Amino acid sequence: MDIFKRVLRIIAYVMFSFCIIGLIICGVSSDQLDIVSYELKSNKVDSFSCLVISDYHHRSLNFSNGNMIDILKKQERVDYIFYTGDLVDTHSKSVDDIKEIFDAGNSISGSSYFVTGNHEQYAPEWEALQQLMHEKNVTYIKDDHIDINEHFHIYGLEDARFKVGGGASFKKREEATKASLDEMTKTFNKDDFNILLDHRPDNFKMIADNYNFDLVISGHTHGGQFKIGNWIPSTVALEESDYMGGTYHRNNTDLVVSRGLGYSAMMPLRVNCNPEIVKITVSK
Repeated sequence: MDIFKRVLRIIAYVMFSFCIIGLIICGVSSDQLDIVSYELKSNKVDSFSCLVISDYHHRSLNFSNGNMIDILKKQERVDYIFYTGDLVDTHSKSVDDIKEIFDAGNSISGSSYFVTGNHEQYAPEWEALQQLMHEKNVTYIKDDHIDINEHFHIYGLEDARFKVGGGASFKKREEATKASLDEMTKTFNKDDFNILLDHRPDNFKMIADNYNFDLVISGHTHGGQFKIGNWIPSTVALEESDYMGGTYHRNNTDLVVSRGLGYSAMMPLRVNCNPEIVKITVSK
């Protein structure tokens, strides 16, 4: 009987400890939507601005500092909006929220572009999202490019999961990605200004070392979601650990990584890592 009581007491202590830890984590969770701005320089192109909206997943439009739609509509007009993947995932049950996001985006920009993330392939609402993009004039770039003018081009890389599946190794994903890039850039002019929309920032070293893109824009990392000071525990396991969020430069290529809006289903909260919409301004 004493052993039984002791076991119950241990179980109670463990459960109490988990409850306390959960309350602490929820108390410091990050749910404020930030608008984070970066300014880049290039003598190849006239000034332009864009917003990057990434990794919405299946979260709510409501943040601690207001509704995302209201926040979006209050932004100054930009030349382009880039949706860099994972707008839907396996937990998404409709695209109603995405419709509101597209409408708000269209109210501040006349040109919007989308590339897939690693979750769209298995998302039950993937077909509905494609139809919605068609209705809302959001251009889906799939291993191809759009000519803004004679010397300004936007390339979009289809996520490797659509090519080799979700369980493929990093090497197979990289090989498939490089094959797509080789094909896409056959008529590439390095003297033009070239943007690449690529959901996964772990491709950056390969891209910067082998191609001549001026700017790569990515998401995927969620900024790590959980930060202890400046340490991100998930970098121990993630391939893209060198590029978790912010700006980077290698050779002649800049990389901007958005922390995105949502979170993974395994940890449906952020700690010390606010969700964000990124604004990029490029000028001479």
